[in-house]
Amino acid sequence: MQIPFYQINTFTSAINGGNPAGVCPLTEWLPDDLLLSIAKENNYSETAFFVPHDNGYKLRWFSPTTEIERCAHATLASAFVLHTKMNHGSSTIQFHTVKEDITVDISGDAYKLNMRAMKIESVNEIPGALIESFGEDQIIDVCKSDDYLVQVKSESFIQTFTPDYELISDIDLRGTILTAMGRNPEIDFVSRWFGSRDIGIKEDPVTGSAHCTLVPYWKKKLGKDKFIARQLSPRGGTLNCEIDNGIVSISGTARLYLEGTIQL
Repeated sequence: MQIPFYQINTFTSAINGGNPAGVCPLTEWLPDDLLLSIAKENNYSETAFFVPHDNGYKLRWFSPTTEIERCAHATLASAFVLHTKMNHGSSTIQFHTVKEDITVDISGDAYKLNMRAMKIESVNEIPGALIESFGEDQIIDVCKSDDYLVQVKSESFIQTFTPDYELISDIDLRGTILTAMGRNPEIDFVSRWFGSRDIGIKEDPVTGSAHCTLVPYWKKKLGKDKFIARQLSPRGGTLNCEIDNGIVSISGTARLYLEGTIQL
């Protein structure tokens, strides 16, 4: 059996920037253990698999260790493959996922993902792993959705932060978002994202799904609906975001890095 395979670098215009995702178009679902085995072999933060369904596609994502419930960058990568390699005729692509339906609107080389905003809750007791990782004197605010969100005092702290991955992964949610206001007037906020031990991702280069928490959070802080965000991982990426009626729209570009075939 042969499966088409693509590596797409997302939220970037640079061939070696942004967040790489594996994409495997399928005509029908393979067994879950085989999908996980392929994702483990690919060793990206996520590999996306999709099959045609009604007027759109059913979409699933796997990290090297588990199935993921929400993922933006591999959704963008899947839309890129459908648009540029599989002759999807419409400028809108509908994906059906385990958590929600996601639409991707395509205009030129820009892809806009429309995803549900996350509900943000207060944290009664800050996990010790977060206090020890970032330092109590740096933390301004902590809340949670599917991730912990930790606002710290400065962009420079996020830029220079060196994580203890063993410590920072010791949490009970999907991951931890570290965020601060941007020091550049053109950037509203910056972030990094670190995965829990169960997810098996140490640091994600550009985490689009985390912005479904970041955008409503900074909307409340800054009183605005549109943002330019920058993720400060070593690869880095820029996201144009907006929120309207509970939907977060995340826009970015992508580049094809690799095209090939998986032999099974």
